[in-house]
Amino acid sequence: MGLLPDQVNVLVQTVTQEEVDLHFGVYERMLAEKLGVVPPIQ
Repeated sequence: MGLLPDQVNVLVQTVTQEEVDLHFGVYERMLAEKLGVVPPIQ
């Protein structure tokens, strides 16, 4: 791609399975609200 090694910056963040499950649960809830499957949280 024509980039020098100094121009490439890769950040890797390690997360636990619990964090993945939590974020997926939030995403799943938002998607369900958007689809009208569940009422929005007031």
